[in-house]
Amino acid sequence: MKPDPGSSSAPYKLYNIGNNKPVADLDYKPNTPVQLGIDNFVKWYCMFFGVEGLKMRYIYPVELTGDADGRFTATCKDVPEALTDGDSEQSALDDMSDALGAALAGYSLAGRALPVPSKTRTGEYLVPVNALVAAKLALRTAMQAQSITNVRLAERLGISESAVRRLVNPDHFSRLDGVVAALQILGRRLVIEDQVAA
Repeated sequence: MKPDPGSSSAPYKLYNIGNNKPVADLDYKPNTPVQLGIDNFVKWYCMFFGVEGLKMRYIYPVELTGDADGRFTATCKDVPEALTDGDSEQSALDDMSDALGAALAGYSLAGRALPVPSKTRTGEYLVPVNALVAAKLALRTAMQAQSITNVRLAERLGISESAVRRLVNPDHFSRLDGVVAALQILGRRLVIEDQVAA
């Protein structure tokens, strides 16, 4: 026999409050917008459980494959659209940084989430996205997450909207300090890491 929620003698009843209407019997109306509540919960969860889920490393594992003609192809399982070919391993890897940046820029422009780099497997190489492109991708991601428009960011930075458009355009060469300043306005920071080259 299943309990009837409408006639239950339990002291509390559960209701769907997703419609933002007062909850029956409790006369409760939530004041926090759903998106803000989700964002706050994610921040609390990451802090409470020590999860570093609020950062992104723009460096991806890449696999090299040689062919009978002595050429090498570089592929990335996380970003399959990024593909390069070279007459040496180093040549294929060097071109992969730009290929990753171009593919991820396409993701961002299309409103798609950027893939989180997977763990490196034996035989794979770590290839970073161009530093300026990575910074711009981080800025675009932060703006999307906070629903910040170009106009709003321009107001907060005290610059023109056209300047912000250039700032977030992965194909436009901007000063890195300008992107860093915009990230800081949004509560983010850019961390530079030095590693031995592949």
